[in-house]
Amino acid sequence: MNSESAPGGEKGRQAGSSLGILAVFLGIAIVIIVIVLKYHNAGAPAPTSTPAVPIAAPAADQKPSDQAKPAADAVATEMEKSRAALAQLQAQLDKAIAQISDLQVQLDQSKKASDRLQLQIQSQADAAKAQAADLQGRLDESKSHSAELQAQLKLAISGSAELETQLGQSKARSADLQSRLTKSESDNAGLQPLAKKARRMPIRTSFDRPRGALLEAVGARKNVTLQIINLFQAPLSVDIAVTEGEDNRSQSITIAGGATLSIQKLQAGDRVVITSEGYEPVNLTVEPGESAGP
Repeated sequence: MNSESAPGGEKGRQAGSSLGILAVFLGIAIVIIVIVLKYHNAGAPAPTSTPAVPIAAPAADQKPSDQAKPAADAVATEMEKSRAALAQLQAQLDKAIAQISDLQVQLDQSKKASDRLQLQIQSQADAAKAQAADLQGRLDESKSHSAELQAQLKLAISGSAELETQLGQSKARSADLQSRLTKSESDNAGLQPLAKKARRMPIRTSFDRPRGALLEAVGARKNVTLQIINLFQAPLSVDIAVTEGEDNRSQSITIAGGATLSIQKLQAGDRVVITSEGYEPVNLTVEPGESAGP
């Protein structure tokens, strides 16, 4: 910016010097013009820097017009010199005026360049201010985001510590469960020989048929129902397999304590096998016109 403004100052100084020279020349020209006009009006020769030439006394027989002619010639000569000097000063004045006009144009151009430079500087300053404001906004947003992340980090650390505590508790429970499982397996190993001994299943079975011989006479089939009663108060899980000639059907069910389970659509010759873990199986066959028990 300093390098761009320096030519403008140099041009201003040149314009000031030219104006000073022009003023000097104008003053000299005015003085010369005043002197020439003064002597011309008085009818006397204008003073010059050359030494005065002695004029001989006119002869007695010489006319007055002949005596005034040398003075007129001298005045004319001085006038020509003055005119020449005035023309030279006029030329210098015109040259100075042209220089002043050129300097004025240069000054105007310098002002315009200065204005443009000022606008550019102002535009750059405004852009810099806007950029600084944007950067400040981003910085504030970054600080806010950083504070939020810091808070989340603290929560994560707290949650990690809590999870670490829960993990320790889970490991302790797992160790306890493992200990119980080991003890249970040991107990089961001790009870296994007892489980191998056959135990009678705590159930009572019976077949129900429709009354009257009329149904049998007309050839009714699959009209027998097997009733299974759980004699224990605890639930009993059983697997029931029914063989009907070449067809088989099975189901797994839990009989509530003291409850009765009905297996329907049986007929004479069907075989029923009831099994339950820890008990010996119960095998039943539907006999014609008879009831079956355990």
